[in-house]
Amino acid sequence: MADRLPALQARLLFRVGQLELLKTTPASMPIHAMATLDLPVKTIEAANKICRVFFWKGRRDVHGGHCMVAWHQVCTPKEYGGLGILNLRLLNTALRARWPWLMRTEHDRPWSEFNLQVSPDSLSIYKAATKCNLGNGEVALFWTDWWLEEGRIQDLMPNLFAVIKRRARKQTVRQAVVDGWWQDVSPNMGPQELSEFLQLVDRTHIRLLNVEDKLVWASENNGRYSARSAYRVFFAGRVEANGASQIWWSRAPATCKFFTWLAARERCWTADRLAHRHLPHPIARPFCDQSPETINHILFGCVFARQV
Repeated sequence: MADRLPALQARLLFRVGQLELLKTTPASMPIHAMATLDLPVKTIEAANKICRVFFWKGRRDVHGGHCMVAWHQVCTPKEYGGLGILNLRLLNTALRARWPWLMRTEHDRPWSEFNLQVSPDSLSIYKAATKCNLGNGEVALFWTDWWLEEGRIQDLMPNLFAVIKRRARKQTVRQAVVDGWWQDVSPNMGPQELSEFLQLVDRTHIRLLNVEDKLVWASENNGRYSARSAYRVFFAGRVEANGASQIWWSRAPATCKFFTWLAARERCWTADRLAHRHLPHPIARPFCDQSPETINHILFGCVFARQV
């Protein structure tokens, strides 16, 4: 990755040029590896360091703190206050969620019957994004798939799920209805398990149809898995950052947008920020000599700056 980001090229670019180069070159290089493997934490940290150093300093290696904004905040979608650089750890998790989806939807693949292992985080993404439209009940798993309107039985009734027999956790809805799912529940139930048992009895008056079950990726309009939608699951529920749409969807030059983004986060190298980082800074106020030098004062309150 470092060899694909030459320092000479970085020094000839503005910061926004480095940003675009960073999005297109290093972020795409490890995608194949991340789709097939759960990369070690140290590998991802090393890749993040290469990207971070290139973006902030345009070099292959530096020492000390040079980041104007924390890297995890930079690696956030623009509408949530970041710059849209991919978070490699989250991307690795999102790409690995593809395998449980393919194992359930494409049975003609030669490896579809293999028990491919993915991380618990990838499995959680898969479960959060998939829903099963119930038909004949031969595909939907009774206990662990989201075929009830309210959600998965294992999430709705965790105490009851904990006392069912392990071999029964992979039975389909049709098997559960025909054979009687209650036969797989341990008779040693406490008050909580019994309450959930009675709730489930009320909810499972199921009428099966003569069409196949259909597994749907709920985050996509076409119902199919995509890496983009899996990655966006990590940011679901976040509130849009103040001013993000005005900054990034304006017609201003990209350099102006980047400066405005820094100013909105109060991360420009003004005297107050330099002092906070214990870096050399002017003690005397260089402009109006009325207030300490902050980005808000320079842009909105400084008499000298307004005249300029």
